[in-house]
Amino acid sequence: MFADPETLRREREAFDYHAEPIAHLLRADDITDIMLNAPEKRGDPGPVWVDRAGEGLEFSGVLLDAGEAEKLARAFAAQSSYDSPFNDASPNISCQVALGQYRFEGTIPPASPAPTFTIRKYIRRGDIVLQ
Repeated sequence: MFADPETLRREREAFDYHAEPIAHLLRADDITDIMLNAPEKRGDPGPVWVDRAGEGLEFSGVLLDAGEAEKLARAFAAQSSYDSPFNDASPNISCQVALGQYRFEGTIPPASPAPTFTIRKYIRRGDIVLQ
């Protein structure tokens, strides 16, 4: 069953709210991948890295604390076709996210010391979609 337009609007607003710290990275045409590493020390924010087409991996300038990162991971899970729980008992996710066309893989504790994720953006070049 499909959600009504008002439900879809609320879901999109919730996603946009939680994705705000990396929204500019999601919109950037030259970025293909966005990755959050676990921090060096427990409790520190984790660095967000990006892979720019043709330039390679670089630090994005964004640091996410564990709370922000977990909310972001759960927002991606909520917008996906993932139909299993994503919680402490099932702390790994790999899914496609129709909203914005992303591939998302993430972990939350206890599978990792802090939330981590990788987002692969689907990039359209002419008639070809790069995944």
